[in-house]
Amino acid sequence: MAEKPSMIRWFLEELPKLRESGVITPEIEEDLKSYYTNRLSAVPSPQKYFLLALSIIGGLLITAGTILIFNYNWDLLGKTLQIIVSFIPLTAAFVLSVYTLLKGRSQAWKECSALATAGGAAVVIALLSQIYHVGGDFQDFMMLILFFCIPLIYIFNSVSLTAVYSAFLFSQCPWGDRSEIISFVLLCAIQPMILYHLLKADSPYLKAMRYISMLGVVFGLVSFDETGPLAWFTAISLFFLAGLRVYERKESMWWNPWLIFSFICLTIMLGAASCSGSVRRIDFLGMDHAVINYLFLGLLLVAFALLLVGDALKKQITLERDLLVVTIFTACFAGTLGFQLMMNILLALFGFVFVKNGFTRRSLLAFNAGFIMFATLLVLRFFDFGLEVLPRAGAFILLGIGFIAANIILSRRMAKEDSSGKKLEEESHV
Repeated sequence: MAEKPSMIRWFLEELPKLRESGVITPEIEEDLKSYYTNRLSAVPSPQKYFLLALSIIGGLLITAGTILIFNYNWDLLGKTLQIIVSFIPLTAAFVLSVYTLLKGRSQAWKECSALATAGGAAVVIALLSQIYHVGGDFQDFMMLILFFCIPLIYIFNSVSLTAVYSAFLFSQCPWGDRSEIISFVLLCAIQPMILYHLLKADSPYLKAMRYISMLGVVFGLVSFDETGPLAWFTAISLFFLAGLRVYERKESMWWNPWLIFSFICLTIMLGAASCSGSVRRIDFLGMDHAVINYLFLGLLLVAFALLLVGDALKKQITLERDLLVVTIFTACFAGTLGFQLMMNILLALFGFVFVKNGFTRRSLLAFNAGFIMFATLLVLRFFDFGLEVLPRAGAFILLGIGFIAANIILSRRMAKEDSSGKKLEEESHV
């Protein structure tokens, strides 16, 4: 479980009481105090994040104001002066960056330097294009900016610029005459940065990178989607598997976007695929730009396989993980006669497994997730029958009553078991 500053502070306040009651010696108290004080200083506080956000916003506002001032008087300047003015934001950002790196300033300074330098480059490219009437569109403009941002992301270890970069990646979707190779290179360029922080357990950017990582995968799915449902089901299964790992470590759900995102997508995809004619057949031989599409799909499959092997080595292979493997395998046969039937079966099996786990592990989250999947399947199949409005309304009412009743029963059983456990603990102390 991830450490929380409030928990560490509470423990530090308890140390004098433990020493006074004779539980620990003064020497142990000092050692624990020193250790946890250092850990507390290493945990980024909400105030630091708030100041970081303010610093980033302030830097962007200053840059925007400077641009507007010069834009207002732009026509009064000659070409030479216009070129000089174009480089002022980038020069100022460069000076700030050098000062930040040489003086070893805080991460807030690094974030501002990275964003300011990227903004200065955008100003130079935009103004020089206007001065010399260089042809091109917004997609070409953003391509140059994104390539310029890549070294800045690594030099400043900038999470904010990584987030901005990932968001603007969608401007490079290879539609029309756009090269898929450029889009794929831009996508792969920041993956080492994201993976580094995802794999480093004590990274202060671990939780932020969980959100950012989803942008890149969604961009890849939108851009290289000629493998159809196979790539989508593989990506969803990958996020679900990663989300299960975080969930099993009992981390806060706010910092586990993978599980929530993948559960919603998995339910929608299984439900849509269970309907006839909703998913097209994969034509691997007829794919355009097959190499990039295959490569993106291969990366997703390799990532999923590595996580699965890691779980297998830790003996953490569960029914949910087995069903994810079956889902990916079934997606290879999209458009065939058995595909729709298998999607119905998988949606039912996922629902059953989650309801079972929620009941046995006393988890309302898992129980309700399974109930939602069951309800999705029942609603979709319910509309296949030619029933009148009143029977449909009655069925929905019964389904809602069953959902509420099941939650009440499980909640009461959990509360009863908790009270019984506390009573036994008190009796054992007596």
